[in-house]
Amino acid sequence: MADSSPNTPIVRWNNATTVLHNLNLKLIEAPTHQVDALEVEIASQEEVVLGLEAPHLRAVLSKLQLLWSVDLNNPDYDGQTKRRIVADLSNLIGLAA
Repeated sequence: MADSSPNTPIVRWNNATTVLHNLNLKLIEAPTHQVDALEVEIASQEEVVLGLEAPHLRAVLSKLQLLWSVDLNNPDYDGQTKRRIVADLSNLIGLAA
């Protein structure tokens, strides 16, 4: 039951990523006048997530995807390399890339 304590890395991770997910959902349907404020909140919450201890390899993968979100779409060598790293890590932990 240690994972149910609010002070464990996995609980902190789950809470922070849930907040980030909910903010991104709000952004999808947000009226134009709320978009800028939500983007600021999302960027702030991404920093929170990136600053947390990763409780498992899936969390490490999520951090890399956050850090490289723009680069993953680039057709250049850096984008290709980052996509390969994400795919490799996904395969190693048993997730579809």
